[in-house]
Amino acid sequence: MKQLLSACAGQYTTTQLLNTEADMLGVFGFDLIINSTFKFYEPLAKISGLEAKNMHLGQYVLELALFKTKFLEYTPSMMACACIYLIKKIRKCDNSWNDQLVKLVGYRENDLKSCAKELCSLLEEASEMTNCKAIKKKFSLPAFHEVTKIRLERKEARK
Repeated sequence: MKQLLSACAGQYTTTQLLNTEADMLGVFGFDLIINSTFKFYEPLAKISGLEAKNMHLGQYVLELALFKTKFLEYTPSMMACACIYLIKKIRKCDNSWNDQLVKLVGYRENDLKSCAKELCSLLEEASEMTNCKAIKKKFSLPAFHEVTKIRLERKEARK
């Protein structure tokens, strides 16, 4: 930015240059404001008290979901919340979804269950997914708490 301002010989402010850049991007049809699941997930995971290992498990699940078009039906905020709910259920936390989170994001526990079930199925089939080797390798590293090695206990179907 400094170089660009210098090249303009002080004729424009930083704000003016940024506004002009935004106008130009608009003319060319670039939409740089895209909600990302991760923008919702990271702060909500911290607020909900997920520890680092559980945060990485959630990141792993959300990155796997990028490979499945069926998850496009969910909003980024729904995906993030359902992932947090799922991780807390997997870890058998007493309070998987609390009133503070309901007030913050507006989703109730029942709103999250369908998406969370699909994310859980995705996690169960992750070992068989062949199109995401880089993600598996990344999350098998100690820096990511080797979350790919976590195995889920399947509940017996109720009769």
